[in-house]
Amino acid sequence: MRESDTMTERQENPSRDFLLLLTLFVAFRLGSVLFFRPGGHVRDYSDLIFYQNRASWQDFGFLPYRDYWSEYPPLFAWLTVGIDRIARLIPAWDDQRLWFAALFGLVTVAAETLTLVALYRLARRIYGDGALRVAWLYALLFLPVYLLGGWYDALPVATIMGGLALGLSRLAATEFSFFLAIPAMLGASAVKLMSAREAVALGDIPLFAVGFIVSFVVALVVIRGLLAFISRNSFVPFAWYRIIFGVALLVLFWLSIGVF
Repeated sequence: MRESDTMTERQENPSRDFLLLLTLFVAFRLGSVLFFRPGGHVRDYSDLIFYQNRASWQDFGFLPYRDYWSEYPPLFAWLTVGIDRIARLIPAWDDQRLWFAALFGLVTVAAETLTLVALYRLARRIYGDGALRVAWLYALLFLPVYLLGGWYDALPVATIMGGLALGLSRLAATEFSFFLAIPAMLGASAVKLMSAREAVALGDIPLFAVGFIVSFVVALVVIRGLLAFISRNSFVPFAWYRIIFGVALLVLFWLSIGVF
């Protein structure tokens, strides 16, 4: 009777089991950030050094999208600038990149946590009581853990999964992730144009016009192609890509780095 009562209680309180998983998930992710930190237990193969180097340009008065172009969405580029400023307020210890990496990892862990919660909510709608198994499956994936400390991937994934959890379609959630960049890009372009208005001559207008038209057409083709693909297909290929890439990284560690 006790075992039966316990099973019944778990079925009636699935949120309690998910809360336990969420606690373990966050604790393990935070531990992974320290494990993969610069100067930690693996070699530095991430883009973290590049992010910090770009953010350090603020020492010379250069800011993203105002003074230089960035291939990353404005939110991400400005995020690293803010992280770099905060990291400098903390006394250096061990590796000079440590606090930047730790703060960057905290942001990505927060994004990963949002992804897990959104995934669980979606799975509850689709699978009911089987949602916890879906959450466990994501929690055990290797690639999201490895990407925490050195890449932006957790942020766009959290944006899309959060949109889906709120009831948006795949297409609408992806469009929303693009729309987030529009205000920042327009604002930065306006500030840059105003600051350089004295250096711009009438003869430069055709050059700017050509650049604007070409970049607009290229962006339109690429984004429309992506949205068309998403409207006809699911995120399953992306999931398989992450799984295969994660396995490849494990093999790389095993053969070349000798971590295990």
